[in-house]
Amino acid sequence: MAVVYVIAPVFNEEGNMPRLLADWATLAARLAPKRFVGILVDDGSSDGTIAAAEQHRGELPVTVLRLSPNQGPGAAFATGFQHVAPRLSEGDIVVTTEGDNTSRIDVLCTMIDRLEREGLDVVLASPHAYGGGFSGTNGTRILLSHGGSAFVRTLMGLHGINTTSSFLRAHRAGAILALQRRYGAKIIERAGFESMVELLIKCVALQLSISEVAMKVDSSARVGKSKMKLAKTIVGYLSLLKDRPRWTSDTPAKL
Repeated sequence: MAVVYVIAPVFNEEGNMPRLLADWATLAARLAPKRFVGILVDDGSSDGTIAAAEQHRGELPVTVLRLSPNQGPGAAFATGFQHVAPRLSEGDIVVTTEGDNTSRIDVLCTMIDRLEREGLDVVLASPHAYGGGFSGTNGTRILLSHGGSAFVRTLMGLHGINTTSSFLRAHRAGAILALQRRYGAKIIERAGFESMVELLIKCVALQLSISEVAMKVDSSARVGKSKMKLAKTIVGYLSLLKDRPRWTSDTPAKL
């Protein structure tokens, strides 16, 4: 039976756990006959995130991995990738997503369907694609998102991709294994939010097939504020220029 592994980094997300796990239960029901496996990577939370996860997960198969101290979403996703590496089989899917309720289960189901039906390697959820957008997000953030995405695409050579920073992505198992053969079991080196751009650079370097599904981001569903620090993230994006030649210069691994 094919398995869908869903990896979410969480850092002080106690208030978001009830809805996140309710959404995961909905996803698990909609995935049948596929099997759902949730992986929460606790990134050094100091609140009741883990207790809330244990309280609300019910019968869901959810594994909690712990990092301490707080290291950043890239480190959390890297830990999740390393965890699933020996468990992946042909037909499995690995999903990365937010832990703060800004992703949408219906969009994810569409992404998984396209991944399988069209034989794609990676499908991204994009608020910048036609039909996507933002709700409950201030205008400055939206402007920075559009401008930052365009800047990063140009700077990193990620042409034809509308979004570079979205956490919500679906990957074919073979794509994850190819990335691990080339870049190691953790795949990602960067610990911060720039890790999502790093991962895209590596997917393009391996010539993986990438497509996008439009998504409307509703930030009003989030309890608490975003953990992203704008200045730190911009510096992180710029620093990718130093490592990009190393990530893209070798012969691509075979799928």
